[in-house]
Amino acid sequence: MSDLIPHTTDGTGGASGQSAAARAARPRGAAGVGHWTIDPRAGMHTRDASLNRLLGLAAAETAGALEEFFAHIHPDDRGAVRAAVGTAVRGATPLRVDFRVPLTDGSVRWLRTEGGAGGAQALAGVCVDVTDLKGTEAALRTRAARYRAIAANLPNGAAVIIGPDLRCLLAEGEAFRLLGFSVADFEGKTLAEAFGPELAAVYEPHYRAALAGEPFRVERAAHGRHFITHGVPLREDSGKVVAALAVSYDITDRVHAEEAARTGAERLQLILASATDHAIFTLAPDLTVSDWSPGAEAVFGYTAAEIVGRPVDELFTPEDRAAGVPGAEVAVALRTGSVADERWHLRKGAERFFASGALTPLAGGRGFVKVLRDLSERKRMEDELRQSRDLLEEKVAARTQELAAALESRASEMLRRTEFARRLGTAQEEERQRLARDLHDTVGQTLTGLALAAAAGQLEQVRRLADELSRELHDVAVRLRPTALDDLGLAAAARELAAEWSARAKVPVDFQAVGPAGDRLPREIETALYRVVQEALTNAARYAGARRVAVVVGRRGDEAVAVIEDDGYGFDPESVPRAAIPGRRGGLGLIGMRERVDLLGGELEIDSAPGSGTTIIARIPLGELEGREPVR
Repeated sequence: MSDLIPHTTDGTGGASGQSAAARAARPRGAAGVGHWTIDPRAGMHTRDASLNRLLGLAAAETAGALEEFFAHIHPDDRGAVRAAVGTAVRGATPLRVDFRVPLTDGSVRWLRTEGGAGGAQALAGVCVDVTDLKGTEAALRTRAARYRAIAANLPNGAAVIIGPDLRCLLAEGEAFRLLGFSVADFEGKTLAEAFGPELAAVYEPHYRAALAGEPFRVERAAHGRHFITHGVPLREDSGKVVAALAVSYDITDRVHAEEAARTGAERLQLILASATDHAIFTLAPDLTVSDWSPGAEAVFGYTAAEIVGRPVDELFTPEDRAAGVPGAEVAVALRTGSVADERWHLRKGAERFFASGALTPLAGGRGFVKVLRDLSERKRMEDELRQSRDLLEEKVAARTQELAAALESRASEMLRRTEFARRLGTAQEEERQRLARDLHDTVGQTLTGLALAAAAGQLEQVRRLADELSRELHDVAVRLRPTALDDLGLAAAARELAAEWSARAKVPVDFQAVGPAGDRLPREIETALYRVVQEALTNAARYAGARRVAVVVGRRGDEAVAVIEDDGYGFDPESVPRAAIPGRRGGLGLIGMRERVDLLGGELEIDSAPGSGTTIIARIPLGELEGREPVR
């Protein structure tokens, strides 16, 4: 144990100072409390079952080396515990130290150990579970800056926060400084240490009541001044009381003024009590509330005891206070004899209400009287009516714009689809004419040759011409609609298309199918992507001068995709219209590809530049089409 505790032995090497009487005197079984003894000469200790439970160990009495006890303490706290034990053993101060204990489930428990001093032969003490207290203190510390900022601005006031152990956690306010105190005189101290025994005896029952959930109010003379103190419990979001907040104001001047004017105040109270539908209150020359009518209590929610002696500024909104409205209103009243206003005020609890009032100076410079009436209901009805009218106008305008935009979009879409249908019909007619020419020029000539060869008895020529005729008919059928697209799906049909195109164009094609093998997509999507690949390959052969082409088709996530990339001449995509232009002739081309994909809710992306090749990417979301069975 190094030099933390002096080492002595009893001649036999055994531990001393652990008498049976001392062990028997230890209370047992207290919830959250464990007991220990230390033999500093032998460096040994004992723990009862309760302390072992607090350490997260099996509940059994334990005796062993003191180092074994330190091993259960959090590494960051061991040094402080060693030092505190050493100080207590040497008789300097009683033992009192907090430390953490890591538990096997990964959590941490806070323990507070306390014991006597001067235990060179034996030292005994307790460990108490203060985990909840530490949590409470941590929560209070996070709020301390906010409370301190508020308390620092209390005019002639002060605020203190008292923790569950009746120690002062926070002390702030102008009143402390006026009386010659500092924060260090209070924070961290017990009530007796901070306030002195006499005042501590007065306030301790009230703070205990606040910690039990009951607010309090105390008016008392102290240090030659008069103070009024309001105390409330501070609660967590769960409702648990974690501390007590007390706010005190120096009301010395008010007390003197009340004593001097008690007779006049009683007469004024009779007048004020008769006006229950108006808030009537008076202000002292320093603009603190000096009298408060029943009507004022009904309007503002404060009782006279709660508001008298407090600045009238507290009844104004923060923005009016920041703008200096209370002072400006007083200045106008002094200059003109009275001032009327309609503005927002604050009830108790910071609730806003709209009121109409008038401020008038009292004769002889004795302050002011304010008469105020709550207009919140009228203001609410006016605001609701205006908001309803504005909202209706906004909705009408928004709906009008939506309808106009919808009509314009619908008309544009109808025009675009009509033009696309016209162009598609033209393209179909041109395709029929081309097929007719192909049938006449190829199939027709082959049939004529076949007939002549049959008439001449040239069987070998007949067989060759029949094979050629079969191939030509197959090519025509494939151009109309490949059987592989219906029988085997997009991947197989596109692979066959790419292979045949590569053989005709003498350009290598790198083909790849993505997605699960044998995966079938809805028929409309397979057809659209097949035609996109077909048109892109046609363009690559006709315009691009490509030396190599890559084709990817299939499913990626929840989309069907087709990607065709070539290393040809490239072009400027901005030079190609994104949609069919009414009246313009021409084949489908890129516009046709885009509109095929658009009709299925997809998008076509064209990435190209002169001299940089072309990449065409078609994406079609599967969405509700996913559930449809592809036509086999």
